[in-house]
Amino acid sequence: MNLDTIMKNLDTMRLPELQAKYQEVVGTETRAPNKTFLKRKIREALEAQQEATPEPEPAPEPEPAPEQPAETEAQPDPVAQSKAPKAKGRRLAPPRPQQADTPNPPTAKSDAAGGQKLKDLDVPALQTKYVEVVGRPTKSSDKNYLMWKIRQAQQGKVPVGPRESRKKASDEEQKVLAMRFPKHVVDAIDEAWRRHGKKNRKEMIREAFAMWMQSHGEDAGFLD
Repeated sequence: MNLDTIMKNLDTMRLPELQAKYQEVVGTETRAPNKTFLKRKIREALEAQQEATPEPEPAPEPEPAPEQPAETEAQPDPVAQSKAPKAKGRRLAPPRPQQADTPNPPTAKSDAAGGQKLKDLDVPALQTKYVEVVGRPTKSSDKNYLMWKIRQAQQGKVPVGPRESRKKASDEEQKVLAMRFPKHVVDAIDEAWRRHGKKNRKEMIREAFAMWMQSHGEDAGFLD
């Protein structure tokens, strides 16, 4: 399918569909909520796959066999024939001239290391080759992506080996409280906590929460 047609189809997809298409094309899972980012990454991966797909190489033509020099038959010497004794009995046939060995035409070279070419492998075989070359498994079933990724790894253009797991900042579930204030209010708050020797805005906000909880008879110890 034409790349422009694919991109037009992406414009009609919802966010979960775009995230699934991203995983199919790029080969990694994503939770990015930005549709523009997802479509841009999908397009870049598709363009890279098209550039990485090589055109089939024609098989080399066999080299012609070297021409054999024409042998000049020796003319019999009539004087020598007259002096040579005639052989009695069965006449022996003259020896046949030896033919020079003709080299066999070279055969077409196979893929590297005598193996099959990547384009001749099916998806399961490509996934196995992916693990062998890239050094980690993949959930992608896109043949073009798998071939592109394997070639990139063979050329040293992408990192290989298992990915390092990201360490979580805390085992507890974290939630972000989004608060929006006018700029002049934020400037006044920042000036105040700096004047009172606080380390940062976060320390001031936690202390403000604790004071509010205590003033209303609530336990604020969990904020420590």
